[in-house]
Amino acid sequence: MRVRIYFEPVTLGTSIYYPYYLQTALYSLLDDELGTWMHDKGLVLEKRRLKPICFSRLMGEYKLDSKSGVIYFPKGASLVVTSPIPEICQSLLTGLLKRGEIILGKSSFPVSKVEIIDPKVSGSSILVRTLSPITVYSTMLKFDGSKYTCYFSPKDSEFASLCRDNLVRKARALGWEENQDFEVNIEFKGDPKTNIVKYKNSLIKGYSGRLMISGPARYLKLALDWGLGAKNSAGFGCLEITGGGNQQDRI
Repeated sequence: MRVRIYFEPVTLGTSIYYPYYLQTALYSLLDDELGTWMHDKGLVLEKRRLKPICFSRLMGEYKLDSKSGVIYFPKGASLVVTSPIPEICQSLLTGLLKRGEIILGKSSFPVSKVEIIDPKVSGSSILVRTLSPITVYSTMLKFDGSKYTCYFSPKDSEFASLCRDNLVRKARALGWEENQDFEVNIEFKGDPKTNIVKYKNSLIKGYSGRLMISGPARYLKLALDWGLGAKNSAGFGCLEITGGGNQQDRI
């Protein structure tokens, strides 16, 4: 399930490194119990804490002041937030209706319209576009025993296999018990764009573009609802279906 939020035009901008501010703002819109659970715990699987939420970049015509690091949306913007847990989307909707705005840093983004959409997947492949970059990585050990992060590109064989493993973990965290012996194929249409995103004090590498994903329909739906790849709760891996079972229910 997903919430699509439309914002009024604003004159004040926000930091180009807004994903962390956006994550904080979204958690604050949830009811107290759910917001605390999301921030402190989430779903737990083998000592991993998984936060079942994903969100897009701010979308719309923008102006960028690179010297000050501020981005402006003079004609308004939109945002997509997704979750495999409907109660999270419903709580977010309630919070938006009560508050009527999202605060990013020191800037207010008044809400003009909100939709809840539930994309349907019936086949074994979907064509999607990224609404935020997909990041896939592994933590490696150097010879001295220190750790480093190795990011994989869509050209690496590990990219699809790690996306598949990530979907399996998410399914297990949600309590799915069906056979998890399946393959996921990912094919970008054209060359993917490389994105370097600053989140808190880290630089994260991701990839964006149009891609075809093939696999079991339920797991394709999970990729739409929770995101593809890692760091979904930090605003990575948000997808929008453009073909292959793209019926959507607006609630």
